[in-house]
Amino acid sequence: MIAERLEGWRVRPSFVPYGPTKPVTLLVDEKGITQLAGIDPVAWQVPWSLLHHVRLVRSAFTTALIATVDGQLFLWRSSKRANYDALIPFVLAAGGRVGRARQRLGAWLGAGLVVVGSFAGYFGTVLHTAPGLSPIALATKHANISFADLAGSWTATGPSLLSALASTPNKLYVTDFSTTTTIPSVTSPFGLAAHDFQHCLGVSNARDRVFGQAGQSPLYQVGSPIFTSDVDGGVQVASEVQYYPRLANVSRDTSEIASHRFGSCFAAANGVIMKGLFASTYSIATGAASTSVPVTFAKGFRTGGAVLVSAPSFVPADMGITTTQSLGVYVMTSGHYEVTLYVLSAGRRQPSSLASTLVNTLLARISSSPGRVL
Repeated sequence: MIAERLEGWRVRPSFVPYGPTKPVTLLVDEKGITQLAGIDPVAWQVPWSLLHHVRLVRSAFTTALIATVDGQLFLWRSSKRANYDALIPFVLAAGGRVGRARQRLGAWLGAGLVVVGSFAGYFGTVLHTAPGLSPIALATKHANISFADLAGSWTATGPSLLSALASTPNKLYVTDFSTTTTIPSVTSPFGLAAHDFQHCLGVSNARDRVFGQAGQSPLYQVGSPIFTSDVDGGVQVASEVQYYPRLANVSRDTSEIASHRFGSCFAAANGVIMKGLFASTYSIATGAASTSVPVTFAKGFRTGGAVLVSAPSFVPADMGITTTQSLGVYVMTSGHYEVTLYVLSAGRRQPSSLASTLVNTLLARISSSPGRVL
């Protein structure tokens, strides 16, 4: 095969935080792909052997190339028809799939890629959707934050500090209530977090519904990707949605969460988890915690708190130096749902306007979900 130079692409997300996503030129040969991105091109090269789940799709107006690299999904889009024809032999030789979309890209990809807005200009969400997935399971998936909820320029981030708290993006966890659960060791990060939380809140392990023996597992649980932006000096956000089969489950949890000390205690406990899980990688310290209840218009219970975290900065300009950051943890409950929003700010303060907007969005979403009336 003859090497090709294919111009006129855009990529989502960027390959480095805040990196260029257009214009993109792809240099393709039998060995792999080299991407040149930006006005002053930044080169990124990967062999075909490291590109997984490769898909090439042609719709009426768009050519899309999709691949997973090191667990991160990337989407390249171009309006040039010739790019589709040129890529076919390379994708097929790499073991990928080629096809045409009758309507939009998300409808063609049975493996679960959904591009919101039919190529409207931003990257969509990966849904590992099993055949026959119930409407409530789908509603739980769709309750999380997405690019559509985020104003400005955002990218889906690879592993970060929030990975210690947020679950695998878009993976639906289903509880088998016929099995029993194992309580984490008291010396594990979760065990230490439970001890500190219960001491802070003044609740026994036997009565604690958050970390303790009184807790109940949700039927469904799914997390969003981790999103990064340079707004407010640098911020990362992620959400986690849980669906409980009985309204009483959420009601009882809310009774504990309603404590005026919950926000600061829960934020501090999450800081302990982050510190413990990254102990072998980074030197992380936690500082003062505070309660912060976001102002919202949506009905439903919400609370939150923040804790200072000393850790390597995720802002590219800081070059990974250790800075004092603010970890915000916000909890919302309504009907059958409980949602946790994580907000990691590059500075010492939470981006209050952004946090309130996202909490309001999430709360409105779970309050109107069909799962609430079951």
